[in-house]
Amino acid sequence: MTKGYIVTGIHTNVGKTLVSAVLLAGLHYDYWKPIQTGTLTDLSDTQWLKNILNNHIHFHPERYCLPLPASPNIAADEQNITILIEDFLVPSSLNPILIEGAGGLMVPINQQNLLIDLFQKWNLPVILVVDLYLGAINHTLLSIEALYSRKIKIAGIIFNKTEDHAAMKTIEYYSGLKNLGFIPYIQKIDYKNLKYCFNKFLNLDFVNN
Repeated sequence: MTKGYIVTGIHTNVGKTLVSAVLLAGLHYDYWKPIQTGTLTDLSDTQWLKNILNNHIHFHPERYCLPLPASPNIAADEQNITILIEDFLVPSSLNPILIEGAGGLMVPINQQNLLIDLFQKWNLPVILVVDLYLGAINHTLLSIEALYSRKIKIAGIIFNKTEDHAAMKTIEYYSGLKNLGFIPYIQKIDYKNLKYCFNKFLNLDFVNN
């Protein structure tokens, strides 16, 4: 049985890859980002993490790596590709795996399926990344409700970028979920500082290494 976690966010650009980097530095899980879009304008998230984490982590290749910075269904259409939900088998490994999603939960991958359908298929607990911009409480609670509607287990929430204790407490109160920590701005992103952030700011006492 595959062990690990899915890292997803309430919105695009909330810092899922940075949070993944912190988690990987502390847990030393394998990493897999099955769908990557936007490689026309930037490095893939897998390559960015490889550059930072060096030889500390095993990386599995993307199933789809698409140039257009858009939702997977649109990026795939631009390449005359149809993404099939059957294409996504979690890589086999002796290590637990950290799987990073693309965008938010309700991102379409084709004409029938959303990203959250893949999460349901994989049956791994989700770590939800939250940036507390204006409107984030609503986006967070909607994301949580969507996950629960598909009976997807949520391990907890990691807050990132914006520190707003009132908003954090509101989300904790209404969701009943565990606050796994807040990751502050990291001036120099390298393995040493990521490991420090994991030890200093996160509370993952439920994880059995």
